[in-house]
Amino acid sequence: MITDFKGKSAILTGAGSGFGLECARMGVKLGMNLVLADVQQDALDKTAAEMQAAGAKVLAMKVDVSKADQMVAEIADRLRLGDVLDKQVGTLAHGQRQWTEIAMVMVAKPRLILLDEPVAGMSDEETHATAELLRELNTDTTIIVVEHDMEFIRAIARKVTVFHQGSILIEDAFD
Repeated sequence: MITDFKGKSAILTGAGSGFGLECARMGVKLGMNLVLADVQQDALDKTAAEMQAAGAKVLAMKVDVSKADQMVAEIADRLRLGDVLDKQVGTLAHGQRQWTEIAMVMVAKPRLILLDEPVAGMSDEETHATAELLRELNTDTTIIVVEHDMEFIRAIARKVTVFHQGSILIEDAFD
């Protein structure tokens, strides 16, 4: 269990009011960095200013939910999940569960995605589809992957860094 939250980061949705705001205040008291998200810009700005004045490092993002249904449909189609949108994640095949995790990240439109063994336990077909997806995402998003499947890495990587016991062993183009 974590007992020292100083310097840790908290991601808070609905941070402009109510429970989200109270959680942000608790985070500041614990010395945490805050990522705040809300649908109302004015409330978000007010909360961000309060937290910064209290000494917290803050990243605030307004969330536009007006096109949420469209975004979900587009991402689901892109990840071949359109047929399973009405199912619980726990009932999905392993690859579909992994793609669901990636889809949740994609909704935020991040500039950086970190993936830890994204194809572990996937079939060859699922691994190939995941490689295609990551190559597509990598056109406008930086992706860092920790993976032991070198064939998968060969399929997605432009540059590879090999670590051994925490130190860089080699860093170069994959050839």
